[in-house]
Amino acid sequence: MAPLKPEVICRIIIKIPETDNVRVYEDLVDAIYSMPIDIAVTLERKLKEYAQAKYIYASSLLPKKLGNIISKFSKGGHTKEAINLAKIILPVLRDQTEHHDNLNYNKPQPRLKIQLWQYQEILGENIPDLVDFAGFEAFNLLCNFLNNAILFSMRDNTYKGADDHSYIWRPAIEEHEQNRYEDIQGVLVTAIREAAEQIARKDLNSIEDLISNLEQKRWVVFRRISLHLLRVFSDQVPGLVSEQLIDNNLFNDVNCRHEYARLLGECFSKLDQEHQRIILNWVEDGPDLNLYKEIREQRDGNFPTSQELNHYKKLWQRSRLAWFEDSLPEKWKTQYKEFVADFGDPKYPTLSFWSSSYRCGPKSPVDKDEIKKMSMDDLIGYLINWLPLREDTDITPEGFGRVLENIIRENPSEYALKAAEFQRVDPTYVRFLLSGLQGAVREKRTFNWDTVLELCKWVISQPIEIAGREKSPHLDYDPDWNWTRKAIASILEEGLKEGPCSLPISLRQTVWGVLEPLTDDSDPTPEYKTMCISTIMNPMNISVNTTRGQALHSVIEYALWIRRSYETSPDYDKLAARGFDDMPEVRKVLEEHLNTSKDPALAVRAVYGRHFPWIQLLDPTWAKEHVAAIFPGGNSSRALWDAAWDTYISFCGPYDNVFKILEDQYSLAIDRMEEPSDEPSPRSSPEQRLGEHLMVFYWRGIIGFSEQSGIFLKFWQNAPARVRANAIAFIGESGQQTDGVAPPEVIKRLTELWERRLEEAKNAKNPDDYIDEIANFGSWFISGKYNEKWSLRQLIEALQFSGKIEPDHYVVERLAEISDRNPECTVKCFELIIKGDIEGWSIYGWRNQARAILARAMNEGGISQQTAENIINYLGSRSHYDFRDLLK
Repeated sequence: MAPLKPEVICRIIIKIPETDNVRVYEDLVDAIYSMPIDIAVTLERKLKEYAQAKYIYASSLLPKKLGNIISKFSKGGHTKEAINLAKIILPVLRDQTEHHDNLNYNKPQPRLKIQLWQYQEILGENIPDLVDFAGFEAFNLLCNFLNNAILFSMRDNTYKGADDHSYIWRPAIEEHEQNRYEDIQGVLVTAIREAAEQIARKDLNSIEDLISNLEQKRWVVFRRISLHLLRVFSDQVPGLVSEQLIDNNLFNDVNCRHEYARLLGECFSKLDQEHQRIILNWVEDGPDLNLYKEIREQRDGNFPTSQELNHYKKLWQRSRLAWFEDSLPEKWKTQYKEFVADFGDPKYPTLSFWSSSYRCGPKSPVDKDEIKKMSMDDLIGYLINWLPLREDTDITPEGFGRVLENIIRENPSEYALKAAEFQRVDPTYVRFLLSGLQGAVREKRTFNWDTVLELCKWVISQPIEIAGREKSPHLDYDPDWNWTRKAIASILEEGLKEGPCSLPISLRQTVWGVLEPLTDDSDPTPEYKTMCISTIMNPMNISVNTTRGQALHSVIEYALWIRRSYETSPDYDKLAARGFDDMPEVRKVLEEHLNTSKDPALAVRAVYGRHFPWIQLLDPTWAKEHVAAIFPGGNSSRALWDAAWDTYISFCGPYDNVFKILEDQYSLAIDRMEEPSDEPSPRSSPEQRLGEHLMVFYWRGIIGFSEQSGIFLKFWQNAPARVRANAIAFIGESGQQTDGVAPPEVIKRLTELWERRLEEAKNAKNPDDYIDEIANFGSWFISGKYNEKWSLRQLIEALQFSGKIEPDHYVVERLAEISDRNPECTVKCFELIIKGDIEGWSIYGWRNQARAILARAMNEGGISQQTAENIINYLGSRSHYDFRDLLK
């Protein structure tokens, strides 16, 4: 009616109150869009209200409809109202998550009110209309959004610089194959670039104003956009082009390299001879070799030779000449060809950062094929002599090492035999050698372990700190030997595991000689305790990312490695029963690190928790005697207990023999249960995992409602609602994953558990606390492990209590499968599911199954048919007309 009676509809819309139903707002925006512009614009206040709707993020249509209003207002001459609406729909917001600048490894992420794809759609389809009519005002609005997006992604809120690292998250301002990852900053860069070009094409005289506008803004990315704009419109502003190209700071600026290099490549031939000569002289002069000498001295303690200096200069010149090779004078073209013949053709010479199919990150100075052609002596010489300059952040030791690691992983034998040669190279490359060999072990490629262990012994003998090493990330070198020591612990853990590439037991003494010193490494430092408490880094994560923690993981693998060596002996049982008496070195280390005065690190306690079942396997007596030390129960030791227990319960399965030792710890964990966090996690919370363990022990008959300790009953009394719901769901999911018929005694125990839980829920003072728990009976129903009639009765009870069932789509599929055997019950269950779906969306996921259930009930007649007719009419009242053909 809006186009026919716009004034009337306008008055009605003004009176409609706010609602949480964004579908209503979608319809109202459609009505406003259909009105004449002079009436539609009077509803600006209502449109702002809709743009701030609570659930706008979840709507697939409302943001785009509001974007269309921006276009309508812009074309109708109401740019002020259009901009006001854009400010409400498209702002970039600060991440609300609390961040700890010095400890949290994750950068804050700016966020939007709408989804990114919707944001991108509005920027691409509606904002051009705003730019067309509002010009610079719309352009500056986009720039402000980008400014905030970059600012809100900074880890340090006090940062005052201009470096935005945009060459990493947006390698090229124009469309480019390396612009692979679209984020908020990226889509805004595209929108600003297109807006600038749109304004410039409409009025060529505005180009200089655009350039000036961009160069006055804070972040480097705006300077890059201005250089892009100069390249696109270079013929209109030749003076500005010349001015930028002969700026030596830009010539050497890694942040603006790509846009400067492209501008130079397209416009060098347009420069006058004097300006061309200036740039060619820069190339001829080469890089700052004094800086190169300084860096080499810091790294190696001595200056490079004249031959090494000349080698580096040529590499640098080759990279610069590649920017404008098509425009070079003949003399320089010849020189460039000689450089390419010596060093190869540079890939992406203009980019400061690029990613390939097998890695993401900085580049290597030589590619994979070139390294493979090198002899070991040539490779070692290259690793020693090659060194990047500070400004060459695209070609780095890290990039070199990643390529080398892949080569070593594919062909480990040659590199393992020559491992001693790596004593001459930087720790960075030793680390990548070990990582490559570790990868080879995983992929079951064999090599000589003796030479590798000799290299490891040599590394451990080196001081961790490197005299004169500048601990600055700009060169991408390892800061010291610590990361390599961590790599040694990791490769030992891999080599000690069972497999064709496992370390020979004959090397037991040598392996321990390498491993034991690492168990006393200073990493993790005491600061990691604060990190465990203050950030998402938990003790287990820290243990596998620090040297001492990783070494202690390897100690357990070492003990299991020794135990496996007994398997070929006729005295296996006797040897295995000796436990740590036969490996006293393991017992010594484990007992030393349980002493909090020696090692209070929470990450170390996580190691004991992670491997407790295997410690129990190795030496049951020792494990039982040290339970109190591994899991100290006092309140003063709560952090230590949490580190060990949370890791144990999260990473280990439920073992009956372990439960007998840890029964008191399970009881304590129940007493200490807290509501699980809402934060997403790749694993269940410790509280939820505790419930899962107890459910397994219950169906195995280890614990029960009548047990003396009362652990099982106490769990149900203490557990928060989400933990109880997860426990019920876990039983159902376990049934789904179990083949065949479950033992009758297990089914009996589980049906008793369910009936108890349902009865308690019905009699609870606050039934809402049980809704999710009871709704998860759906996972039991779809497992098919229980008596069908009993399952249907319980499903009806669960639906009547909770008003919903989980997972509903699988439950409906199961109902459709058995509807021919129990049409009356299945259609009754289906009716309860339909009536419980308040939003009315779920049926879209199982229309075919719904039709099968309803058709079978209609054919059955009687009560089944009457229920089916009620459902079909009810669905029709909610605009689902697909089933009315079933009515007779």
